[in-house]
Amino acid sequence: MLGAGILKRYRVIMTAAEQNEMINKYMPTNNIIQGNQDDPEALCNCIPNNEDDVLTVMVKNEKTNTLLKAVESLSKRYRFVIMNYYYSGMSLIEIGKILNVSESRVCQMKTEGLRLLQKRLNRDELMCA
Repeated sequence: MLGAGILKRYRVIMTAAEQNEMINKYMPTNNIIQGNQDDPEALCNCIPNNEDDVLTVMVKNEKTNTLLKAVESLSKRYRFVIMNYYYSGMSLIEIGKILNVSESRVCQMKTEGLRLLQKRLNRDELMCA
C-alpha cells in the first residue's frame, strides 16, 4: 500500500500550524451563514420563508441568528467539520485529509458537533420560553 506510506509521512511532516492554516483556508466564511437574502447559497436561506407574513420573516431572522451563534460557539475544528460537510458538501474522507484524521474520527466530530449544536439550540429555546 504505497498510498498509506505516503499518507503516514505526510502526517509526520504536517505541523499543527499547517493544519490550522488548512482549516482557515477551507473554512466557509460567516457570510455563508448570515448571507444575504438574495444569495441562494446562504445557509439562512435554508429556512423556509413566507414573505406575506411579517411575523414569519421575523421568526426566520431570529432562527438564522440563533443558528449563527450556535455554529460560532463550536470549537474551530467542529465548526470546520459541520460547515464543510453540510454546506460545502465535502465528504468525511476529504475533511479527514485536511484535518489529518481518519474518516471515522471526522464522523465522530460531526456527531459531537451536531450534539453540541442541538444542546445549544435547545438551551436558547428554553431561555426564550
